[in-house]
Amino acid sequence: MVVQNGKEEEIPPTFIQKPQIRQEDDGNKLVFECRLDACPRPDIAWFKGERQIYDDRRTSIRVTETATNRYYVALELDDVFETDAGLYRVTARNLQGEVSASINLNFTPPHTWSRDVLIFFIPSGKFDVSRSCRSDWFQNGYKTVIKHFFFKRWSASQIKAELNEVHGDSASSL
Repeated sequence: MVVQNGKEEEIPPTFIQKPQIRQEDDGNKLVFECRLDACPRPDIAWFKGERQIYDDRRTSIRVTETATNRYYVALELDDVFETDAGLYRVTARNLQGEVSASINLNFTPPHTWSRDVLIFFIPSGKFDVSRSCRSDWFQNGYKTVIKHFFFKRWSASQIKAELNEVHGDSASSL
């Protein structure tokens, strides 16, 4: 604390760390965070585009004094969706002034792959072709989309699986 003439010095808000984005919960939660100095404590507002963000079931705004006249400011965003992409801005205001900083949230689409037909063989003892079935296919935790699939008895010991219009992201494969 800086004291002059027996009075605490007032400081306009000043960023000591501009906004950054940190992921938590495997990317399901994003934390926009920054640090600033100010005296008196600033009023904080977060915006997405021109719309102000308020605390609700998906968003939480935190302001924590970490040292005298030093503040940690965070916007926590739970259950992140691609529609959350956009320009975010934080504004800090007190009697001495106002400061703003922005950060852009972008989502990079996964690299995709596609095959028209994928054929493989399954030992017939492992699969009953007489039953209809629905199947979700996963590799490395990522779902692979298969438009159509057919199973035919190929021999007494093998079944031919034919998958049509197969699509996945860069982390999946068959």
